[in-house]
Amino acid sequence: SSDLSDGSGKTLLGIFKTNGLPMGVGSPHGVLCLTISRANHSCVNNCYHGWVDGEERLYAESDISSGEELFTNYSQWHETTEQRQRDLEGKFGFVCACPACTEEETSRRKSDATR
Repeated sequence: SSDLSDGSGKTLLGIFKTNGLPMGVGSPHGVLCLTISRANHSCVNNCYHGWVDGEERLYAESDISSGEELFTNYSQWHETTEQRQRDLEGKFGFVCACPACTEEETSRRKSDATR
């Protein structure tokens, strides 16, 4: 039994692996951010983040209303739906159900071709 478990089966290391962000592209070091680490995934994101001048910054991709959920893209935006789904399930353990991933097949193929 680990002292780093909260009793729900989640461990501190597991939470960090799931929610931690690299301290810049290719950095071996990570950080948990109070706001950005809580953003959920959508392939149709309304914000994005990046490491700038020693801190992780969050940027609006579009207008975001007060109280609206923040969505960032956990995968590579240019991948096809199939590639994104495989990546997200392997790394984060979920199947994306965002508008881009659940639209009908003809529209999804068109979207994949323009990414």
